[in-house]
Amino acid sequence: MLIVWTGLALAAQVFVNGVEVTDRLTDQTFPNAEVRFDADGNVHIEAPGFVIEAEPAPAEPPPPPSGLVPAGRWWLVTDDAASVGHVVEVWINGRKARLVRSGDPQVILDIAPWLTPGENTVEMKARSAGPSGGPLYVYMGRGANQGGTVTLDHPDVQFGLGASREGLTTRQYTVVVSP
Repeated sequence: MLIVWTGLALAAQVFVNGVEVTDRLTDQTFPNAEVRFDADGNVHIEAPGFVIEAEPAPAEPPPPPSGLVPAGRWWLVTDDAASVGHVVEVWINGRKARLVRSGDPQVILDIAPWLTPGENTVEMKARSAGPSGGPLYVYMGRGANQGGTVTLDHPDVQFGLGASREGLTTRQYTVVVSP
């Protein structure tokens, strides 16, 4: 048997018993497992008797404070309604601010260090493979931390992925920040 790998295969995700484990699982053997490739080249492994628990992705280190936008005024907030299969990279002004995955705990992030006064470019780069469950939303906008609860006045960015979203999705937004 000859297997040929192409560049497309590098974008594939790996799922074990429905849990996305791409780049997080090494040196593992699954006896009596069933392996399936979906239409997008993603690998689905059904391994009876194995329990896979998703670990939260490590937090991305923030960039050095710009000092130009006051802290505590601009926020990124996620809302995940038990989604499965989505990974979102959040880029602000060409710098990766955060990686959000289905099933991760809610993210509440002060994004002031990535912003500058005036126009800012926000880009959402999402990969969705085998999506199911409810939607995953990423909101971004001006707000306030009121006693440990962050409220957004009116989100400038409202990016959502549902169970019908498969493959790659990229959206770009312009966020205007007043000092």
